[in-house]
Amino acid sequence: MSRIDVDKKSLEGAWKRHEELGRKNPAHDDHLLLLLYAVECCLNHCLMSREKLHHTSRIPEDARFGHAIDRLAAKLGAPEIRGYTAETPSGTYIAPENLHSLFRYGGRLTRQDRDQLLHSLQSVLNWAAENQS
Repeated sequence: MSRIDVDKKSLEGAWKRHEELGRKNPAHDDHLLLLLYAVECCLNHCLMSREKLHHTSRIPEDARFGHAIDRLAAKLGAPEIRGYTAETPSGTYIAPENLHSLFRYGGRLTRQDRDQLLHSLQSVLNWAAENQS
């Protein structure tokens, strides 16, 4: 599937909706999936604001990180996002760009890593809200 481009206002709306729904029900890991998408949207929104862009199609090729939110966060100076350990017998490492797939398909992180990821995502969302232009 190719990239779907949207305007900045749509991206901001997705950020806010995903964040609101993701913060509502932490009883399962689905909220982490929504918060990951909220972070991806907010970081792209922050990039667009910084670069004075109004449509994602205008994001330069070298700044299109897809699901690699760790690299986009680093580029923007946002709080760090790292990979985590899946709750599997082998303790598989899950890179940041694959976290959404883990949750989408029903996988889980270890309890400690779930808590750390939630803290990281909330830190990025708080940073973005404070630095929003």
